[in-house]
Amino acid sequence: MRTRNKILLGIGTLLFLPVFGGISLVAVGYGYLVYNVHTYTEDLNLVDSAAYTFCKNISLNTKFTQGPMYFRVDKGSVVVSKWKAIYPEGALAVTPVGLWPYHKTIILTEEALKSEYLDVIVAHELGHIQNASMDRESANLKEMEQQADAFAAEIVGSQRVLGFRLGKSNH
Repeated sequence: MRTRNKILLGIGTLLFLPVFGGISLVAVGYGYLVYNVHTYTEDLNLVDSAAYTFCKNISLNTKFTQGPMYFRVDKGSVVVSKWKAIYPEGALAVTPVGLWPYHKTIILTEEALKSEYLDVIVAHELGHIQNASMDRESANLKEMEQQADAFAAEIVGSQRVLGFRLGKSNH
């Protein structure tokens, strides 16, 4: 009887540990990302109150229905570094949609804050949040970016979005 119980316990442990271990690794990775965003970004209102007010006003557009937004400035976070590696031209802003408590946060780079197209950048990121359910269904990055641009065009106008896109392609 004891041998049988040990075998069952051993099999149960072998089946349980990979699942529990995998969940632990996910939790540790998730915790690291939350800590990293907290540590390596700063509240935009503390960095530049005029830019904060500008961004906040864009997020109050009635077409954006996802609630209050938070704006942070990147100071070397892993989240922005990852997107900069994906986009050779560089990421100007990132929206960590699935990362609670930062799921309604736009992380802006210093470059974005200096851009004459800050309104387009913020509206584009709002588009990612507004379309988050569609973004999850579509694994196509190009399609997600087009949807975010379409939303930005509704907020700031298609001419502004087009000007931003043409200006980026000339760099």
